[in-house]
Amino acid sequence: MTGNSASEAQIDRKQVMSECKGYQYEPEFNEEELLAASAESSDDLGVNEINERGDNTNWCTCGHCDILPSQRECVCCKEFEHYAENYISSLCPCISQHSDFDMVCLNRVVLETAYVAFLRYKRKSGQAPQVLTNRQSRLMAYRQFICFVRRGQPLGKKNRVVLPACVVIKIRKAFPDDEYEGFHSESSSSDSD
Repeated sequence: MTGNSASEAQIDRKQVMSECKGYQYEPEFNEEELLAASAESSDDLGVNEINERGDNTNWCTCGHCDILPSQRECVCCKEFEHYAENYISSLCPCISQHSDFDMVCLNRVVLETAYVAFLRYKRKSGQAPQVLTNRQSRLMAYRQFICFVRRGQPLGKKNRVVLPACVVIKIRKAFPDDEYEGFHSESSSSDSD
C-alpha cells in the first residue's frame, strides 16, 4: 500500500463512520409490547390492584393492624409466613406487641449499629451518619424485624417479603414521615419504606 491509498482508506472509513448513527438498527417495540410493558409495571406498583381489604380490618386477627394502600400490604402478623411461631401466643397476640420488638426494631442505638453492619455488608466505605434519618431508621427497623423473627435466617439475596401491617404501622409511628413508598418488589425498587 502506498501512502496515498492508506490515507484514502482512512478518509473513506471516517466518512462511513460519520454517516453511521448510534442505535440506528436497534429493534423497536411495537404498540402491543409497549402496552404490555406498561400494564406490567403498573401492576408492580399496585395501580390496577383493587384493595378488597381496604374497606375494613376484618382480616386482622391480632387487633393492631390498620388499612394500608394496597391489598398485598394488608397482612396480619398471624398470616405472616416468615416468623417463628413462638413470638405469638395467647399472652402476646401480636408480634408488634412482643416484649423484645421495641428493643430490637425501634431502639435508635440498635438501628444505628445495624446500619453500620448494613454498610459493611454492602461494602460501602466511609463513616455512618451520627444520627439516622427517619427513613433510614425505618429501613433498618424493617431489616431488623426480618432478622428478629427469622432468627437470623436470611431470606436470600434480593428476596423481599411484605411485612405485617401492624409492624409497618408501629415502625412508621416511631419514625414518621410525610410520605411513604409502600412495598415494592425487587424489580421495581431498590429500597422500600
